[in-house]
Amino acid sequence: MKLARYAEAPGKAIAQFATILAGTLITQANAASVGEEGILIDSRYILEKEHIMNIMRAVKTMAAVAVVVGIAAAQTGTVTDSRDGKKYKTVTVAGTKWMAENLNYQTASGSWCYDNNSANCAKYGRLYDWNTAITACPAGWRLASLQDWGDVNDAVGGKEFEDEEGFINWDGAGKKLRAKSGWTGNGNGTDDVGFSALPGGGRNIEGKFSAVGERGSWWTAWDLKGAAGKIDMSYVMDFMSGSVSYNIVFGGYAPKSNGKSVRCVAVSAGSGSNTSPPQPLGEGGSWADATGAARVAFDRGTAAYKANNYGEAIREFSEAIRLSPGCFTCYSMRSMMYRQVKDWDKSIDDATNIISRDSSSAMGYHLRGFTYVEKGEYTKALADLETSQRLGIDKFGKGLKDTEEKMLAKLREKLSGGGGSTGLAGMLIDSRDGKKYKTVNIGNYTWMAANLNYLPQSGKSWCYRNNNVNCDKYGRLYDWNTAQSVCPTGWRLPSDDEWNDLGQAVGGVRKKDELDINWNGAGTKLKTKSGWNKSWDNKGNGTDDYGFSALPGGEWLLADVGFGNIGNSGGWWSSMESPKYKSSASVWSTSDDLYKHDTDKNFGFSVRCVKNN
Repeated sequence: MKLARYAEAPGKAIAQFATILAGTLITQANAASVGEEGILIDSRYILEKEHIMNIMRAVKTMAAVAVVVGIAAAQTGTVTDSRDGKKYKTVTVAGTKWMAENLNYQTASGSWCYDNNSANCAKYGRLYDWNTAITACPAGWRLASLQDWGDVNDAVGGKEFEDEEGFINWDGAGKKLRAKSGWTGNGNGTDDVGFSALPGGGRNIEGKFSAVGERGSWWTAWDLKGAAGKIDMSYVMDFMSGSVSYNIVFGGYAPKSNGKSVRCVAVSAGSGSNTSPPQPLGEGGSWADATGAARVAFDRGTAAYKANNYGEAIREFSEAIRLSPGCFTCYSMRSMMYRQVKDWDKSIDDATNIISRDSSSAMGYHLRGFTYVEKGEYTKALADLETSQRLGIDKFGKGLKDTEEKMLAKLREKLSGGGGSTGLAGMLIDSRDGKKYKTVNIGNYTWMAANLNYLPQSGKSWCYRNNNVNCDKYGRLYDWNTAQSVCPTGWRLPSDDEWNDLGQAVGGVRKKDELDINWNGAGTKLKTKSGWNKSWDNKGNGTDDYGFSALPGGEWLLADVGFGNIGNSGGWWSSMESPKYKSSASVWSTSDDLYKHDTDKNFGFSVRCVKNN
């Protein structure tokens, strides 16, 4: 949401408070995006998600007064499309000028009237495929982005939430944005700001029309090419009739060849704002934020990031920087994406760029300092994080300050020769393929803090469902015989004794029956804070107290069964062999424990390596 757009005075106060989220620049005339795209999810150290969420809640609370002003100040008007002479009502909400009607411009191809009936076009506007929609708006207007939809949903008091599939939705916005008539099933709204959303239905890839009067579905400008395997998808906003869904604005994916409605927003400034171009505010620098085409590229990068497609995100943020070299937010986001692909040097370069342009940027030093931690350059990390403290990282929230202070304590102890370095990260570069892995000291051993992702020249190993994206996120799955020799030089497959040391070191309580060894409570402390599905008897996600970052990479259970349980369970081989089965130490989302069980050597599980000596 663009906080400072809602009202001049509240916006200024919010901007001063909310120059947050990994260097996001909030400007006086146009506060930059403050949302999930500003979050670097690193379960151990960097901008921990719960800290950022606390800051976001505080910002949204401060924005409440401004939201009311934004609703009251909604301005209406008209615009005429010079291409065909059609006139459209307009409304300005939260500083962005929208068409208050669905677009009804007949393109050469790629658009339809519902049921091929021109009367439906006159009432609901045309339906467009995504590739047509992206260029269908008249000169001076563009297809609304998800950021624009977020702004208008926020402005009417919608409460943003993510569902279990990661889609962004707004509870409480639907009724206020719907037209007062035209919806079936008691679906009419109050149309509080004159947005007048109508149920134009849709057209599927087979050319069939459906749901007119019951559902309105609008394209956004977010291109999800290549994201999460959805090669031909884009993001849509949905309004539906029904007692459960009536007041919710839903987000989701749809094939680009489907037919959806189009709402256009004015291009004149920023991400569609009809105000003057932003004047820099920031932490003390003089950066402008992404505008126009650069903002569109930034939005695409953010969509790719949310879909865990970090390579695509880097490409899009790089394009945004090319178009807008002074985009503070773009450098911050690209720095974080380089983190995700373990390209520490490029991540450091982008953080250094921020610092070179704004030497008082606490966030720039914070980002670079934590990258140095992961790279294992602890002296440089200490210097940067101490500078971040001195420049006032506390203005970004107590949680972020506390995270930094804990890391500073670990660094000082490490550099002074102290022995208690449990939880302090390092880095391993596998000389065989150049891949980089975080490492962490827990108990008496140094562990990889990520699953191994090395493709051996012989033996059996798999990416889950043979999808390289899963290898990038969860590491490879190996059979036991391959796992025995797959760790890099100087590292080895851990034994049962080393898994037991891990369970004890994190405070697990040992229980043993005739078949298995369990460390009660250890699983929760070893699992990542996100990525685990919830189950009936436990919370699913963990607390990752020690930076082990166990992920649910699933398993391969022979050809007749195949792959299973990604998101639900993670299993890691040990080097110990039972008479018939291979001994495995595993963490499952259906338990809070770390436990050992025997299983077939031919199955495929993840590998964590421990350092020799």
